[in-house]
Order: sequence, then structure tokens, then C-alpha cells
Amino acid sequence: MSGGVIISRTWLIQPVMLVMEEVFDLLIDDTPDMLFKNYEPRLTDDSRWYISRIEGGEVVGAFWCRRINHVTWEAHANVRPRFWGNGMGTAHCQAAIDLMFEDTGATKIIAICAECFPIVMKMTEAIGFVREGVQTGSFQRDGKLYDQIHYGISRKTP
Repeated sequence: MSGGVIISRTWLIQPVMLVMEEVFDLLIDDTPDMLFKNYEPRLTDDSRWYISRIEGGEVVGAFWCRRINHVTWEAHANVRPRFWGNGMGTAHCQAAIDLMFEDTGATKIIAICAECFPIVMKMTEAIGFVREGVQTGSFQRDGKLYDQIHYGISRKTP
């Protein structure tokens, strides 16, 4: 726990699926423009799921990552809108990334953000990700194509 951030680590346990369904339903209901409305959580050896809560238990968001190879994992996040713009979502994402490094043994975590989500891009950069590439015209929203920015962050060496 760091600065009121509680991250619970979950994977490969059947009751967790019920928790994940509850959290995803909450995130979907709370975020009308959510990209993951049709996303079904899958629990495997190559994925990790994290639920972020503030003290008192209220869900801030869900974070998950999947293995790309032996040293690289791809991260995804969803933070509830009421935690946008006040630093709390960023703090929770930072805590989740720190835990992902510790939990997975990854030396690199990557993320992909569509340019039509500038707030997400700003938060991604605020927690230490750097731009590593652009995939042009690879994301569609409301009939318009947008570039996707590829980000990466490497494990901090002691």
C-alpha cells in the first residue's frame, strides 16, 4: 500500500472471475464510452489482473497485463471517470505498473494508446512511459481513423 493505494493481485482462482465480472460491470456502467464493453476477462498463466481500490474499498479501476515474450508484457488499464483529473487515477496506474514489474519479472512493459484519447496519453507519459513508435491510421472511432502511439517503460535498475 502506498499513499492510500490498495492493489489486490488476482489470477488463476475461480472466485476471482466473479470479482472480475463485478468490477467489469461497474466499469462498463460507469464509463459509457468504454472501449472494452465486449471484452471478456480471461485468466491464464500469461495474464495478470489487478483491482485498484481506495481505502474503504471503493474500486478505482482494473488493470491487466499479458505476456508478449519472456521479458515484455503489455499493460491495459481502466480508471473510473470520477477518478480522472485529480491525480488519483495516475497514482493508481503508477502503483499497478510497479506491481506488474514486481509480479511478472518483466524488464519492459508496453502500452498502446490511440491519439483520440489525449488524457490517457498524458497519464501514460506521466507515469514514465516513453513514446517508441506510431502505428498510423490503426484505430477507428466515430468513423474516423486515428494513429496509435506505442509506449514502453523499462524496469528501473537499483
